[in-house]
Amino acid sequence: MKSNKGITLVALVITIIVLLILAGVSISLVVGDNGVLTQAKNASSETNTADAKEALERALVGAQAKFASAPENRGTNFIDYLGTNDIIDDDIINMENGYVITVKGTYTASGTGTNGTIVDAEMTAKGATYKFTITQSGRLGATITAFAAK
Repeated sequence: MKSNKGITLVALVITIIVLLILAGVSISLVVGDNGVLTQAKNASSETNTADAKEALERALVGAQAKFASAPENRGTNFIDYLGTNDIIDDDIINMENGYVITVKGTYTASGTGTNGTIVDAEMTAKGATYKFTITQSGRLGATITAFAAK
């Protein structure tokens, strides 16, 4: 009697079909709408936005320190200082890691001394543009709100 050794054609076809199904599922997990590549791209964008906001916050802290240390600024507030000293239209930070932040915005004087705003401000950092608002919080403080990529 003859002994058959090897794979039948049916077993081979079933194996190929299973491998194709697995390949299809794997490809959709990598490149689909909620795939690994899409999630990585979104995470990179969110990281860049957070880095840009942090650089802007550091720039504002530097400007606040400069404002607070100058005797001629007593009796004024930080937003008025930013708006009236052309700081909004100048580069307020040039860091070694590639950020050159130029803030352009519409300045609204505080009037009461503690509630001025800089609205529709824009910042360009590492090739991306961000829109935000700076709101006065106390005489020396400023809060960045509505920070988002344009």
